[in-house]
Amino acid sequence: MEKSRLGISVGIVAAVVYLAGLLDGFVLLLVAAFYVLFCEQNEWLRKSAVKAVILYLAFAVIGLVLGLIGDVFGVVFDFIRWVTSFVTGYSGSLFSFSLTGLLSDLVYFVRGVLFLILALLAFKQKTISFGPLDRAIDKQLS
Repeated sequence: MEKSRLGISVGIVAAVVYLAGLLDGFVLLLVAAFYVLFCEQNEWLRKSAVKAVILYLAFAVIGLVLGLIGDVFGVVFDFIRWVTSFVTGYSGSLFSFSLTGLLSDLVYFVRGVLFLILALLAFKQKTISFGPLDRAIDKQLS
């Protein structure tokens, strides 16, 4: 097994990067990724660090979009509730759960499972191929 500059396996370093993304610590993930990109020479390790950051950002954007959709629906449903309160005199809740909240929780769960699988695979210096993402990373780092 190839060793990193820290004296540990590059697989362990990659696993730490993925676990930083799993812990929902974006600053920790960025610090780990910047260390790998600027201090390590192993190409697989560098690609893994970039992949971790890109996947984290993709899931963050999905969560942000779902939050915005939930806010828009919240405004619409509040307006409907406000209008119906004048007609019926009832101002209670129209729905008992939030579909966007449920989808956000599902996205958060999928991100956690994906980062955990990637961290476990990193110990063996393996990864999951994401096709176009991997090709774009190869192109940028080469």
